[in-house]
Amino acid sequence: MRKASDRLNQGKKRIPQFSDTGQVRISVSFAQGEHVRTIQGYAPAMPKVTRLHGVLGIISYDLVTRLFMINVGPAADLSATIQIGL
Repeated sequence: MRKASDRLNQGKKRIPQFSDTGQVRISVSFAQGEHVRTIQGYAPAMPKVTRLHGVLGIISYDLVTRLFMINVGPAADLSATIQIGL
């Protein structure tokens, strides 16, 4: 079983950039051979997701729990960037 600190360190490697200025911008790093990462979170309504770099996959939103899941895939440089807003 991994320690919480191990997960945090891995998170910094996987999410090298995160900003929230009313719109959340997330950059995701991929390891060689990885094809999809899932971003999860809470939003009071279905979020609008914009692909800035990489591949945008399936977006789902649960009206009861208000949780969303966004699948992203890498560009040739093994990174992806999305913007999430309402």
